[in-house]
Amino acid sequence: MAETSSLLNCRTYNGYRGFESPSLRFECRVQSVSVSVGSRIESVTQYLWEMFDFEKLKVYQRVKDQNKRVLKFIYGSGKIDQYSRDQWKRCTLSIALNIAEATGRVGKSEKKYFYAVARGSVFECVAILDALTSIGIVNSSLSEELYGNYEEISKMLLALHRSVGK
Repeated sequence: MAETSSLLNCRTYNGYRGFESPSLRFECRVQSVSVSVGSRIESVTQYLWEMFDFEKLKVYQRVKDQNKRVLKFIYGSGKIDQYSRDQWKRCTLSIALNIAEATGRVGKSEKKYFYAVARGSVFECVAILDALTSIGIVNSSLSEELYGNYEEISKMLLALHRSVGK
């Protein structure tokens, strides 16, 4: 790609390859994969584009994994009433959405606000999880796993909130 345009310049660092022009910057994660083709093995390089800062955050990746578990459970369980299902779905998605919004904000106070809102959504998820576990809709092993993940996400969000400064 760098050979086709004199405006683009390619740098490799920490497993990332960046393409820059005077007005744009794109980053992608470089991943090498061995592929079996017939009797020979070839190495293939994949470029996984990451355009947004929130996608690089470990807490966002944890939330994304947690949301997959929660949404699969919600959609797979016929025992949850509609209000609880909708509320849990809304607050679990709200965590990811507020992390994304926080990284898009320029002001420190705005960033802190959205990280705090995301953390509040974690607490809301835990309250719904507790209620559904207490009436037997969520089994104890799943409840413990989800609770532990929410606890870790909450700590990560608090650390992000504190790292923003005043």
